[in-house]
Amino acid sequence: MHYRQTFNEVDIADKKIKQVLFEYKVTEWRKKMTLSLLDIAVNNAHTVYNQIETVSVIDFRNKIILSLGQLTATKAKRDKKPKTTKEKR
Repeated sequence: MHYRQTFNEVDIADKKIKQVLFEYKVTEWRKKMTLSLLDIAVNNAHTVYNQIETVSVIDFRNKIILSLGQLTATKAKRDKKPKTTKEKR
């Protein structure tokens, strides 16, 4: 009985993933599996986030990408070391 009550949720999740499905040009099964699991994790995070603020799947993924870009830029600035000139011998 539980299955009949929740099977629609799987269809909804599949529909969300297919909205933003990107055909990966990867042949190795491990990489495909990793990317699929990442898609599922982002979809689950979107479901939880929608309980706080309603946002489309595409906008949510764009927010994640922008946040990761900001983190990368911040880390790059923090890790950037000043260039030193070579001393003459």
